[in-house]
Amino acid sequence: MPGRRRHFKGKRPGVTPLEKVVQRHIKDAAWSLGFEVMDMSQPRASMMPLGLPDLYMRHQAKQFRCFVEIKRIGGRLSTAQRSWLEGERDAGGVAFVADSVSSFVEQLEIHGFPVRMDGAA
Repeated sequence: MPGRRRHFKGKRPGVTPLEKVVQRHIKDAAWSLGFEVMDMSQPRASMMPLGLPDLYMRHQAKQFRCFVEIKRIGGRLSTAQRSWLEGERDAGGVAFVADSVSSFVEQLEIHGFPVRMDGAA
């Protein structure tokens, strides 16, 4: 139908995946690395603070935890999201934005989480 958005179901040239699809792939990657993943996405009318990232992850064996804001490729942070991430970093936490599995893995490595090339932690 014209004007309707089609759900992205795989890799198609020229199609940017929806944020929820990107989030699902990142959650799958995190689980495969041994993370516990808490989805903190909320409907707009929730009582959660503005700007709270989409995911909280922790890896007890590696003593690593982080907050991850998911964006589709080309997506922009709101002022509240940017402020929340900066506040978490200023408090000594790990918080970052990811728009793909590869950017998620890159951010983990930047923040000192050892990721092997075969996908195992």
